[in-house]
Amino acid sequence: MRVILLGPQRRPTVGALVRSLPPDGPVATITAGWQEREPDDDELSALLGTRDINLGLYRRWLDTSERDPEYARGERRLAELIAERQELYLLRLDHALQAVYALQRHEEPDDALRSEALTEAIAAVRELDQAHLRHVNTMRGEFFAALRPHDRPVIARHRAAVADVLRGSAALVIAGGHVGVLADVLHLFNVAAALDPAPAAAPVIAWSAGAMALTDRIVLFGDRSARGPGHAEVYGSGLSMLRDVVLLPHARARMLLDDAPRMAVFAQRFAPASCVRLESGTRIEVDAGDWKYEDPPASRDEGPPASQRAPVLSPASQRAPVPAGLRSDEGATREAGTSPGARRRAGQNKLAINRLRDRRPLDAAAVDRFVARHQVPIVEGDRCTFLFRGEADEVFLVHRIFGLPDHLPLRRLRGTDLWYAVLELPEGSRVEYQLEVARGGQRDRFNDPLNPRLAHSPVGSSSVCYAQGYQVPDWTSPDPDARPGSLVDLVVPSRALRRDGPVTLYLPARFRRTARYPLLIVHDGGDYLQYAAAKTVLDNLIHRLDMAETIVAFTYPGDRLAEYANSAAHARFLTAELLPRLEAEFPLAGTPSGRCLMGASFGAVASLATAYRYPDVYGSLLLESGSFVFTDIGRDHGGGSPFEPVVRFVNRYRAAPRRVAGRLFISCGVYEPLITPNRSMVPVFEAAGMTVRYVEARDGHSWENWRDRLQEGLSWIFPGPQKYVYE
Repeated sequence: MRVILLGPQRRPTVGALVRSLPPDGPVATITAGWQEREPDDDELSALLGTRDINLGLYRRWLDTSERDPEYARGERRLAELIAERQELYLLRLDHALQAVYALQRHEEPDDALRSEALTEAIAAVRELDQAHLRHVNTMRGEFFAALRPHDRPVIARHRAAVADVLRGSAALVIAGGHVGVLADVLHLFNVAAALDPAPAAAPVIAWSAGAMALTDRIVLFGDRSARGPGHAEVYGSGLSMLRDVVLLPHARARMLLDDAPRMAVFAQRFAPASCVRLESGTRIEVDAGDWKYEDPPASRDEGPPASQRAPVLSPASQRAPVPAGLRSDEGATREAGTSPGARRRAGQNKLAINRLRDRRPLDAAAVDRFVARHQVPIVEGDRCTFLFRGEADEVFLVHRIFGLPDHLPLRRLRGTDLWYAVLELPEGSRVEYQLEVARGGQRDRFNDPLNPRLAHSPVGSSSVCYAQGYQVPDWTSPDPDARPGSLVDLVVPSRALRRDGPVTLYLPARFRRTARYPLLIVHDGGDYLQYAAAKTVLDNLIHRLDMAETIVAFTYPGDRLAEYANSAAHARFLTAELLPRLEAEFPLAGTPSGRCLMGASFGAVASLATAYRYPDVYGSLLLESGSFVFTDIGRDHGGGSPFEPVVRFVNRYRAAPRRVAGRLFISCGVYEPLITPNRSMVPVFEAAGMTVRYVEARDGHSWENWRDRLQEGLSWIFPGPQKYVYE
């Protein structure tokens, strides 16, 4: 059977290929990797000359799930077991590959000894990969043997219909998308058995995930995800029509190809299989075991000529093919920045306010032009100049940067009504502030009238300064391409709290009852929705595949300081009242790994305290700027009476830490006084046996700080299918 592999079809080549086929018969297509978008194939149909018949494998799988609930339950259980095994495999894989990379960096006088150790370490990784693939294939084999799909009427009818279309087709075209979904439906509906194996039979044309699903070993890879470079991982087996090959669609976009040692390890790890890149314009024909590679045409977007773009990663000599013209990430960073000498010269240049001060004549018109010309605060490198214009006795910059006086005086520019202060802010900083003006013994505090940027919170608004390098993340703004989820309000009567518990439930855009979703329970839910753009963030992260489709329960406190400060009643409400209600009424995963508590400030304390009272109910915690105030000596904690129960709880936990969840994502701003307690808690949590991911930001105790950390936190807690999707 002839198989034709194509590169990603952003600039389509499949149309020309299909036009070269004999005109007899339709072209069968599989777009199941697009999942709910499976029927949106008008563009593909036009490329194929409208001679296509979509096999509708995803639709057939949904129909099977609805009409054969026993099979659907078994399939979900298989997915859970494989996910558990995959998690353990990844844990072992991380340690094994870290050892490999450590040996690569190790300076050993005896190169032969180092090379031997490195070879053995890579062999250990290879054996781990092979063992995992055997386990997964065994589990799938046992599943099919137990549930016997060929004997189930719904599946048998769909298989017969698929085989009937394939028998009369001139070709089979398999598009990209979610490689796991594609592999599953190809196996379920027995596509390989329905294909004619004869050399002269209709060809199979596939790209991206469709191509990967034809191999005997599907490898997931992605060095450029929101969570940073990850390890390539073995997922399972496809149809095994192509053997001893690892296909890498869009490798230049997804992999750090210029990291030669990393690529060498990748190639050696999967040897003797060939690691073949499928770039835009690639065409590879496989016929009776012979591989014929056709050079893609050179283009401005694709970089160097085809002759300089080897399609196969090479393990030789600790090097990998590096496309000409590419710079390393480090080199790109150096070019994008400035040299130390350039920075010194820039530092010698006068700030805008100093140039104004030297101006003659320095009159009201000059000040008018200056203020109109500049965005306030004026950001020049790491210097930010704050301005106020008006008559006053004194003017202060009021901020909450821990470690600096909270009132910084502004100086008056001689002979004018312009006041200024210059503050050094490291790159990436974001600072909320107000101005305080004293006139005739009266002080007024207000937002900066020269700065239109505002940050909002339950206590009001503040002006905000974006230092050099800070940008509002684009995923915090509405994306017209992102399908919106829905918000549903419900009320949970609570005996524990002796009040009704209002909850706003977020349901993802493609919510369906036949799926199973993880659950995120959020403290201060109304504030996250209003001040941290939580719904927009969820819509965007799910749309971008950074985060799994998740049901989110936004909860609302009564007496916040009482309920969130290690309250047994609050913990009982969440775990014994809210959680059972949600799991009874909605299709939730219902496992610890599928449950997460989230909160900021006192809400982080409430999350930790709830998990402490109900250990291992919640698999993950997402804690932002936790108010983890404690005392080592004495009783003076400086937080006031609301912190008394918090301090007692945190002191008790620090004295006898224990595992309350599997994974903790913790973030804190370096400009808030809680930075020290949060840093101090990280080793305590780790010593208790929990996996901790800790992140700091140059920001303060604010809702926009917490908003900006959501992508990293949520994509780590409930990672999306990005690593599975190859378009």
